[in-house]
Amino acid sequence: MKSVFANLSVRYKIWLAMGVMLVLLIAVVGDSRFGMAKVEKRMDFAVSEVQPLATRAQTLVGTIESAMRSLGFYLLTHESQYREEYGLWLDRADGVLAEMGGSSVSGEAGIADHLKAVRAALQELRGRQEEMFGLVESQLANFPAFRFAAAELNPRSQKMLQLASAMIQSEQFEEANEARRALLMDLTGLRYAWSNVMNGVRAYLSFRGKSALDEVQLYREEIDRLVTKLQGYGDELTFDQVDQLEQFSRLRDEFFASWDRLLVDYNDTNWRADATLLREEVGPLLQRIREHTSEVNDLLAAKASAARQEVAGTITRLESNQFILLVIALVVVAGVMIGINHFIVAPAQRLRDLLRDIADGEGDLTQRCNLDAGDELGEASRYFNRMMEGLQAMMGDVAAVSRSVREGVELSSQRVNGVAANAVQVAARVGDTATAAEELSATSAEIARNAEEAAGEAARVEEMATNGTRSVEQMNRVARQVGEQVGILKQGVDQLEEKSRCMLEMVDAINDIANQTNLLALNAAIEAARAGEMGRGFAVVADEVRQLAIKTQESTSRITTLISDNQQSNEQLARTMEELAAVTGTMLEGVESAAATIRGMHGGVESMNGRVSQIAAAAAQQAAVTQEVSHNIESVSAAEQENADGTQEVVAQLAQLDEMSERLSALVARFRF
Repeated sequence: MKSVFANLSVRYKIWLAMGVMLVLLIAVVGDSRFGMAKVEKRMDFAVSEVQPLATRAQTLVGTIESAMRSLGFYLLTHESQYREEYGLWLDRADGVLAEMGGSSVSGEAGIADHLKAVRAALQELRGRQEEMFGLVESQLANFPAFRFAAAELNPRSQKMLQLASAMIQSEQFEEANEARRALLMDLTGLRYAWSNVMNGVRAYLSFRGKSALDEVQLYREEIDRLVTKLQGYGDELTFDQVDQLEQFSRLRDEFFASWDRLLVDYNDTNWRADATLLREEVGPLLQRIREHTSEVNDLLAAKASAARQEVAGTITRLESNQFILLVIALVVVAGVMIGINHFIVAPAQRLRDLLRDIADGEGDLTQRCNLDAGDELGEASRYFNRMMEGLQAMMGDVAAVSRSVREGVELSSQRVNGVAANAVQVAARVGDTATAAEELSATSAEIARNAEEAAGEAARVEEMATNGTRSVEQMNRVARQVGEQVGILKQGVDQLEEKSRCMLEMVDAINDIANQTNLLALNAAIEAARAGEMGRGFAVVADEVRQLAIKTQESTSRITTLISDNQQSNEQLARTMEELAAVTGTMLEGVESAAATIRGMHGGVESMNGRVSQIAAAAAQQAAVTQEVSHNIESVSAAEQENADGTQEVVAQLAQLDEMSERLSALVARFRF
């Protein structure tokens, strides 16, 4: 795997690193979006379905209680406006119940059953409406004790008052005496006591006070005492009074029996029919409505709690996933940075250090850059090694040619010096031409042979100079290729820096997403605060999301710092490439200078070859005219003078060639190969 990655080009390595970071970014954003969508869905369910239904349930209870208040005011005051308000409140309760039935949550089994029970209780409450209104319109129907008193107590009381009055009126026809006066006083007291009993009964029926009962009981005992006293008068009573007293006593017993039954049958719980109806019929209906509505609220609270727990679980999972993805992102970014440093920056730095050593190490051509990679840097290192091998071989050839030229120059110099010495000897002996003719002939032959050898040496020197020229030109081409490869490498470094800027833009995009997440969390916290107690859990969730966004911003800041450091390394690498280009340019100038020097040397060798050819021709001519030397001394002297001049020119050319050979040797000595 490492070798495969190492063989990828720099561009593909950078794109691979960017792709991995992009996949992580997509994973972070996708997971956040999925989690927030789920949270939003559950919050929307709680806000748009559960909370409105719970609010309507509370509104339903409040509406029914308002209807009950209006009904109570109507029962107490009999005012028609409260009756109308009661009907309006019930209609509003039916409307609220219909709105609750339109919710999707209300269709669930438990909630639907409770709403159905509330609807049935409202219908039953409406069924009791006419009965309650009838009680308001009829006092006797509303107060059964009044009806019982009118049917049982009032007729007997009137009859008893009539009987008491009749007994009193009977005394006007009797003779007055003390006994009759006492009887009349007792009869008057009986009627007065009975009147007070009826006043107490009416007071109790109206106000149901204990004092009224005490008053009735007090006068009841007084009546019993007076009846017993009147019965004790015996013969003082008339026949009518006796009969009337018996009737009074019987009606008294019936009256108080009915009174006792009234107190038992129409006590505090059964005194008013409307109160009984409210307590025994309407009250349980209202209690049923409250219970079913409370059950609905409990079910809705359970749903809201489940939604809140699901949201909290989603947020917890989202936070865990974000943390894991963040750790993975940090590890991957660190791995990418290490990989870039290992596979791109480190090889480039090694190549830079090698070129710097070559530039600063006085031309050591034995150094090699061994980068085991298949990317552009590996290719550049291999091209560099090939160039260094070519330069090393070329410098070796140049050094060998330089040595050969120097050796040829030295040999030619020695032989030309010999020719000059011979020419001096010939000039010295020109006076003795006759005796030295044979010696001159031999000397001329030797000069011709030496000239031919010098011509051969000159030809070899010319060939070596030509080979040196070709080698320097080849070295020039290789140097230019090095310059081109350095330019390509610099373009790769520039692309690396451009990708680093792209990475910074992506990190900025992550930072923008974190800022938006922070804003969303703040908005969610505001909405949760508006929701009051039901939104407190969502406020905690929003705060956790905001903390996660802050952590994401801190991580992107650290990533930005790492990428900035990487850009600084890339800038240093670019400067190194520029220095390498400068060193390559300097080397190219040196090679061109060496080429010019060798071309000059080649020209000198050609000139020397011409001179040597002239010497050979002169030597041949001298051998041809040896037989005529004795006859043409002047011609021989002139020829010898010309020969001496040519020898001097050859010596000068050889000195110049020797100087050029020394310069070439000094130039080659700058390199180590």
